[in-house]
Amino acid sequence: MTDVAAGSAASTAGIQKGDILVGLHLWETLNPDNVAFVLNHKDFATFQPLRFYLARDGKLRDGWINGIP
Repeated sequence: MTDVAAGSAASTAGIQKGDILVGLHLWETLNPDNVAFVLNHKDFATFQPLRFYLARDGKLRDGWINGIP
């Protein structure tokens, strides 16, 4: 990840610049198309809050993102 907007849902969830997003909900996020698949999924509203998985400092972390439109 290159930047995280201050006050955004990602920032509020604790995602930081330099984190590597490796998964959203049930799917790996190996490329931007994978992220778009999750965010545009017909059942996306049922994924709220959205679970994320990321790599930071060589460790896998997870959390929840609230308030994604």
